[in-house]
Amino acid sequence: MMIGAIIKKRRTAMKLTQEELADKLNVTPQAVSRWENEISLPDITLVSRISEVLNMSCDTLLKTKEERSIHYARVGVTIDTAELLIQNDIDVIFDFQKVEESKDCRRVLHADDSEFLRTVVNQMLSAQGYEVLGAKDGTECMDILSKEKIDILLLDIDMPGYNGFEVLEKVSAEYPDLQVLMLSAMADEKTVQKTKELGAKGFVAKPFAAEDLLAHVRSM
Repeated sequence: MMIGAIIKKRRTAMKLTQEELADKLNVTPQAVSRWENEISLPDITLVSRISEVLNMSCDTLLKTKEERSIHYARVGVTIDTAELLIQNDIDVIFDFQKVEESKDCRRVLHADDSEFLRTVVNQMLSAQGYEVLGAKDGTECMDILSKEKIDILLLDIDMPGYNGFEVLEKVSAEYPDLQVLMLSAMADEKTVQKTKELGAKGFVAKPFAAEDLLAHVRSM
């Protein structure tokens, strides 16, 4: 994907050290080093923040138009390499393989303050037949739940307004039959246990693989 090389080139051009970039992204310098050395990839939820800090579009960060063309040719995928990311772009970038099976038409609400992640998850689940709604924070999440019939709630923890714990507590009291799946980078044992005690049916740690998320959603 060459994301690491793009990050390193841009960081160097902006005269930022790895430590300075890490501080702006609220990650460790070791994480930045691992990206730039192609040892690991940034958490998907960081893509929009990285592009903002490095003053480039998410599309440029993920792959330039020319690099995507070469990559798709290698893997035998033919798509229109437009400047904007489309469904096939995201599928190839994150190595997501569509599973041919009966569609699940349940309604899903995804509450997360990352617009980029909401878009990716929406496309991922919509391709499987789910109707997906999005909420940018806990307050909007509760507002949608009061007006719409929702079958599954995907819930982040660190959000403006009501945080994930507060939303989960309200949901457990007001909508006891609603299935809640936590989707958060705050995945230490104590946090996961707390969400279970508050009523969550499952927990998927960020970053996540597409099939892992789909498997959890299908099981609910």
